[in-house]
Amino acid sequence: MANLIPGLNSFPRPARRVTTAKLPREEAEEVTILSGQVDSGNSAFRTSFMRPGMVLVEHTDGSGKYVVGTDTNAKHQTQAAVSTLVTNPGSGGLDGVVTIEGHWGSFTVTLSGSNTDSAVAAAIIAAAAALNPESQAPITAADTTGEVTITNHDRGAGTWLKASHATVTGMFGASGQSSYGVDPDVLVTEKYVDMLNGAAASHDSASGEVLRVGRFDASNLINLTAEAAAVLLKRGSLFDGTPTLAG
Repeated sequence: MANLIPGLNSFPRPARRVTTAKLPREEAEEVTILSGQVDSGNSAFRTSFMRPGMVLVEHTDGSGKYVVGTDTNAKHQTQAAVSTLVTNPGSGGLDGVVTIEGHWGSFTVTLSGSNTDSAVAAAIIAAAAALNPESQAPITAADTTGEVTITNHDRGAGTWLKASHATVTGMFGASGQSSYGVDPDVLVTEKYVDMLNGAAASHDSASGEVLRVGRFDASNLINLTAEAAAVLLKRGSLFDGTPTLAG
């Protein structure tokens, strides 16, 4: 009788081309894939056996483990945001010029009599909206319980934001408040990964053959979301063909 233990059984593994050229290429160190992840489109064997070309994204819990790109616990690109150091300053407490800068450019907001957080936020929103009424304002602002938070609309690496007050340095600190957007770590597997152990139980699986950058065969990428594709392309990856996007 054939050995049917998933971790030990020998079976054919259909060849899959993940990359189409040697360069560009950047390999990642061995990563851990969280137990329970599946390759739902794997009809050649079983869904717990991941095919090469699986897109992985780091988990939101900070454990350092990875999930498939469409998993609800996959990290997303973040927005830069800065917050005031004072709240509800009272009449004229923040009067003066606030400068807001980012990867998109800069503008100023003149505060006058904005003695509450909600009034300050409203003044910033109005100034941002007036930059170009026909396009989306680059930032938004909100009264966020004890502070005013200014947030970029754009997300991810390469985006940034800074706010400072010309005369009231206590509003954002003497040097102003700065922040930048962050991309999640996105990887692509090059080999098959078995998510079951020898006892046919789901377990965390290690994979040492994963790429951060590559020239990918777009038709063989699995669970690739638009966001993950953007991160891979931003790093310098290339796609041969048009990928099928998931999620």
